Amino acid sequence: MHYETDLELVLQEIIARWDVPGLAYARWAEIKSREDEFYCGEDELLDLALQLLSAGEIDLAIEVLKLNLHVYPEHTASRLQLAKYCQRKGISCEPESPH
Repeated sequence: MHYETDLELVLQEIIARWDVPGLAYARWAEIKSREDEFYCGEDELLDLALQLLSAGEIDLAIEVLKLNLHVYPEHTASRLQLAKYCQRKGISCEPESPH
């Protein structure tokens, strides 16, 4: 069984190589379908976004939060963090559809 750090590593790898916007969404769906191997709670992507922000990667943190809100649209903490990060960048903070 994989642990949360494994999921974070997979997602970081996806984001690092992300050249097609829908790729992370598709990979997340695959990971989510394998919940017996990965724990995929709504706070995992929020934690990853916070780690990315700490590393100075605000643009990636914003994209991770948008993905989290795509999967968990009612996740208030992600919505609040997304609004804060987007305000810092001076950009629209609405989560986008991958399509």
